[in-house]
Amino acid sequence: MHDVPYLNKDIGPEVVSCMTAVCQRVKQETKLPCGIQILAGANKAALAVAKAVDLDFIRAEGYVYAHVGDEGPMTACAGELMRYRKMIGGENILVFTDIKKKHSSHALTSDVDIAETARAAEMFLSDGVIVTGSATGVSAS
Repeated sequence: MHDVPYLNKDIGPEVVSCMTAVCQRVKQETKLPCGIQILAGANKAALAVAKAVDLDFIRAEGYVYAHVGDEGPMTACAGELMRYRKMIGGENILVFTDIKKKHSSHALTSDVDIAETARAAEMFLSDGVIVTGSATGVSAS
């Protein structure tokens, strides 16, 4: 959380290499399931890191339906992300997906309720959904 303001999906190789080194060290130190999220919406990069160091899951934002976050508009990435996972041989890496993501406006999809969003994530092969409040530390309502 010390690299603000976040970039929108397109991060540099320095972020990927740094996160790979950190995750590799964490993975060596624990037998617990380990995963990664790279902000903001750098879901393909997160999958690449997870594949490189044998992580168990990633947390992906912007998976289904568009929203506008503090870093700008974010469009759905499910098709692209799941094809990339298959291309790199990462089908064993679980993809947990934020729905109605915190710190975001959902005016574009205000006619789509959270249950319908969860069903869309399931249909698009999400391994689990993450529901948050409107901001960090705020309960989901």
